[in-house]
Amino acid sequence: MDFLSQLLPYVDQSSLYDKGGIPDKTIRESGIADVTVPIFLCPSDPHSHNGPRYDAGNMVQFLFAVGQSNYKGVGGANWGADETQGWTPTDSGTHWPNVSVDGSYDGLNHGDGMLGRADWKSPRKRNDVRDGLTNTFLLGEALPKYDVYCSWPYANNVHSTCAIPPNIKDPATPPDDWPNAQSFRSEHPGGLTFSFADGSTRFISDSIDLKVYRTLATIAGKEVVGDNY
Repeated sequence: MDFLSQLLPYVDQSSLYDKGGIPDKTIRESGIADVTVPIFLCPSDPHSHNGPRYDAGNMVQFLFAVGQSNYKGVGGANWGADETQGWTPTDSGTHWPNVSVDGSYDGLNHGDGMLGRADWKSPRKRNDVRDGLTNTFLLGEALPKYDVYCSWPYANNVHSTCAIPPNIKDPATPPDDWPNAQSFRSEHPGGLTFSFADGSTRFISDSIDLKVYRTLATIAGKEVVGDNY
């Protein structure tokens, strides 16, 4: 399971949390993976309200249905490699490679942001956010139409990167092409909403400078961010 599953008791879903045996049971053992959780869906996205999907990232081969989500953790801004597969950014084919301050492109397993796919097991602490809670993304919006990695019960489907610019909607990019699809998007005109590590929520313009956007996604990049973004 993942961090969204762990939030269920705090969003009036304690019965679902208990029924699923969270966090002890796996996604396939839980019996709740295909449940639609309304608070995880954005009213502006009609696609995500079509019920569970069988083609979610890494689930399609099992014909396993999972509930969708429009909200994902910000894994950071380093991107392109998957060291578990032995892939470099060149191997993955990402159009948006970006390296962290410690030299890693593996934003899947070693993201430099708040919430990577394994971080629910070892969560970040306040003191880890050296760039400041008010200047660090926590959660962002996503669109399952353009990214199959958008399901709330599965750890591999609840994070995205800010290496890729916001609101990229390229019809030539298949939604299962994770190196180029796993990013943040919305149906709101002109931008999308992010929650920050201090609990605030702000609308981020599509025209934000990519360097600033990436800077806001890291927790300890030592970058300087002004207030004008």
